[in-house]
Amino acid sequence: MIAMGALFMIFAGLCLAGLVLACVLLVLKLVFRVVLFPLFIGVGLLKLIVLPVVALAGLVVAVVVGPVLLALGMVFVLPLLLLGGLMWTGIHLVTR
Repeated sequence: MIAMGALFMIFAGLCLAGLVLACVLLVLKLVFRVVLFPLFIGVGLLKLIVLPVVALAGLVVAVVVGPVLLALGMVFVLPLLLLGGLMWTGIHLVTR
C-alpha cells in the first residue's frame, strides 16, 4: 500500500512540475511577445515598403533584360543548332 502511495506521490509531483513548467513557459511567451512586438511591427512595415520596390525593380529588369537575353540566345544558339543539325545529317548519311 505504501508503494502505491509513493507512486501516486511521484506521479502527482511530476504533474505539478509539468504544470509549473507550462506556467513559466506561458509567462516567457507573453514577455517575449510584448518585448518583440515593436520589432515585429517594424519588420512588417519594412516588408510592406521593400516588397513593391523589389517587385517593380524585378519587372523592369525582366522587361529590359528579357529581350536582350533573347537576342543573345538567338545569336549564339542558332548557329549551334544549325551546326548540330548538319552534324546529325552527316552522321545519319554516313552510317546508312
